Amino acid sequence: MDDDIELELNKMEDLVQYTVEKAQELGANEARAKINKATGLSVSSRNTEMENISFTNGRSLAITVYKDDRKGTVGTSDLSRKAIDESIRAALSIAKHTDPDPDARLPEKQYLAFEKMDFDTFHPLDIEPNDMFERCKNLELKTMAADERVISVVSAKENSGLYISAMATTQGLVVSSADTSYSRNLVLMCGKDDDRQYGGSYTYDSRHDKLWNDELLVKEAIDEGVSQLCPQKIKTGDYPVIFDVNKSSLLLNVLFSALDGHTQYYKTGFLTDSLNKKVLPEWISIDENPHIVGKMSSCYMDGDGVRTSPMPIIKHGCVQNYFLNNYFANKLKMANNAHNRGVSNTFVVDERGTLCSKNDLIRQMDRGIIVHDTMGSGIKLINGELSIGASGFYVENGVIQYPIAEFTIAGNFKDLFNGIVAIADDGDSRNVADLGSVLIENIKVAGV
Repeated sequence: MDDDIELELNKMEDLVQYTVEKAQELGANEARAKINKATGLSVSSRNTEMENISFTNGRSLAITVYKDDRKGTVGTSDLSRKAIDESIRAALSIAKHTDPDPDARLPEKQYLAFEKMDFDTFHPLDIEPNDMFERCKNLELKTMAADERVISVVSAKENSGLYISAMATTQGLVVSSADTSYSRNLVLMCGKDDDRQYGGSYTYDSRHDKLWNDELLVKEAIDEGVSQLCPQKIKTGDYPVIFDVNKSSLLLNVLFSALDGHTQYYKTGFLTDSLNKKVLPEWISIDENPHIVGKMSSCYMDGDGVRTSPMPIIKHGCVQNYFLNNYFANKLKMANNAHNRGVSNTFVVDERGTLCSKNDLIRQMDRGIIVHDTMGSGIKLINGELSIGASGFYVENGVIQYPIAEFTIAGNFKDLFNGIVAIADDGDSRNVADLGSVLIENIKVAGV
């Protein structure tokens, strides 16, 4: 880590430590302080001209105080000690007017992440805006020259970011971290006859030299756009359905939302009280490992300062754990498993053996539809009902026949989960969840 960043982190650690010590001095029983600072640069081109350039440089300090089973939280971007003192007093004043809640407290000291872990996600690089623009412009030119069906490049964009943070609690925890992020995005429009379809591709990593090259970005974007040209309608009926790798994450997102501590405590999901109960076919297991070196979603602690660890989510179809932050772990009288954060690095395992290929999955389906994209937000977590617009492809005799659009898929996620018959091995390493295309036995489809 370079000396400037090291110095900045040391200053931030001193500031958050001062904040929690001052909070106790002013009357708090416990306190937590966290500083986040983000700097970034974004450049995009359109028609080989600079379309947009933006710089970001933001910082914020979040102060949470606990006094007599009451909690108050205040945020400030003014990091002067005078402003911090005023913010602490404001947080204590807020706490006075909140209802007592003995579960709103800092995590027990034994759970805290006093030992830092390095996941190799800090790789700062001095990048000039003009260099970023040249890469975007060249990406545009390569895209337009690659296929005559490409009508225009909607956007070619590159981003870089540096994120540093520091946290302290009155239990003696003082930690800091620094991460970098780089990404490139391509959106294009393809055309045939009177039809127009969008295609896109993206790449991101903590290291700039690990981003995809232009050729990969262009190919993926064109393949997506061209494959959807001139879609047809499909007849209403019940079909086996493949959620391809673009949309299989929808299934996991719904599952994980239903298993979240907030949802479980307030009983606002269709999988309430499902611990140790079967919610997926018995051949499916899902694990989380937040400690993978090089993965941008890896983390050694959550937003409460609790240390993370690998965790089983589903074993042989049965729920092993909910996603619990400190507050809902206290409410549910369960062990804190450090989920005051998003779910990170999840892996879906077929306990029957190795996953099949995408082509084998399509052949196994024989006749049905592939969902490539969805539209709208027709998901009701409370009862698991699904009714959402979609587009994709029609399959017959185990072969994709043509693209389809303007249809709706409907059902209940309990049935969808239990109807999973196979999973492909085409998981996308860019996703947090390592889940490929998923074949579901039967879904109602409303077409023409």
